[in-house]
Amino acid sequence: PCLADVPVGQNLQDHPGIKLAFTLKPHLRAVTSDVRHTSVVGRYSSGVTGCGEADMQLVANNFGVLSLDANADDPAFAVGGVVAIVNEVFSQGELRIRSADSRIEPSVEENMVSDPRDLARLVDAANRLLIIGESRAVRDAAVEGEPIGLARASPGTGVAGGGLVEKSEWEQMSLAEQETFVRLNCADSQHASGTCRLGRAEDPAAVVDLEGRVIGLHSLSVVDASIMPSSVRGNIHLTVLMLAEMMADKLKSQLNAQTQQDQEETTATVDLL
Repeated sequence: PCLADVPVGQNLQDHPGIKLAFTLKPHLRAVTSDVRHTSVVGRYSSGVTGCGEADMQLVANNFGVLSLDANADDPAFAVGGVVAIVNEVFSQGELRIRSADSRIEPSVEENMVSDPRDLARLVDAANRLLIIGESRAVRDAAVEGEPIGLARASPGTGVAGGGLVEKSEWEQMSLAEQETFVRLNCADSQHASGTCRLGRAEDPAAVVDLEGRVIGLHSLSVVDASIMPSSVRGNIHLTVLMLAEMMADKLKSQLNAQTQQDQEETTATVDLL
């Protein structure tokens, strides 16, 4: 049965990114997935109408594999790069439960760059990345003769086989072709959020109230990135910790108040007896 008719799964947001990839010289490559994959992070403002300050991020990657099971024999360990990420996102996707069987994975449609502002900024970011790819710093780090360009499908795919879009090819594309490339080849940042949106009880888009309680229920609360009305302009970890600390304090206060009320009622009952 449906205990609360609230829009769970709507408002799914993540930070889409696109990568400039190249083969690192041997002495610059990681030797294990235990090392930090990101060494430098920078922020900038796109200047696109309707977007705020510091709405974009640049992340340097030391290798192209994030799996903890990977090892240095994986060809992707040789792939370095710079990822441009949209931090202030406007696109919204959806998460849907497909079955009452918890073993069946849900349907996830991120719908990234569906908002024109997100798409325009990633196309612009691709131009910036290709300029960075011509820099002395990147040329010094890359294996001479290997391509430097925008990665197709997933970071690190097909570097040695020419599976990159280099600057000369990119510049020959029309804007429509560049937009199609971005749609097909952007990736998320594993920053899913927003599917249990926090808001006032009368807000039809809200799933939880301002105390983190599921609207329509009294004994179920949600405290994670899913309650964010919109994703933060950056990595979400610290914000999630802050939300957890704040909501934990609220829940403890509510519990203490209820405990005190119960004690007072018990004392009053004893006095009557």
